[in-house]
This record gives sequence, C-alpha cells and structure tokens, in this order.
Amino acid sequence: MYWNALELLTHFLRSFQGISLLIVMPLSGSLIGLVIRILGNPGEISLTVNNIHSRG
Repeated sequence: MYWNALELLTHFLRSFQGISLLIVMPLSGSLIGLVIRILGNPGEISLTVNNIHSRG
C-alpha cells in the first residue's frame, strides 16, 4: 500500500513544471517537516540510506 501511494504521488507531482514547481516544492517540504514534528524523529535515516549503497 505504501509503494502504491508513492507511485500515485509521483505520477501526480510529475505534472508540475515551471513556476508551479516553485510553489509545490516548498509546500511539500513544509508538509514533511510538519509530519516529522508531529510523529517525532524518524531515527537513523542516513544509516539506512548508506546501507542501501553498501556492497555485500
């Protein structure tokens, strides 16, 4: 369900170009900041991202 929601969101956001993109990007960042503030610190995200790129 999570991946489906991300895919739908990606298809929806693909239509924004030019000036509208300058409005959507800060609003998206603000929304993410609000979610992090409400739900709390997501933890060691950088560690997870770094492990994706490690060999082994």
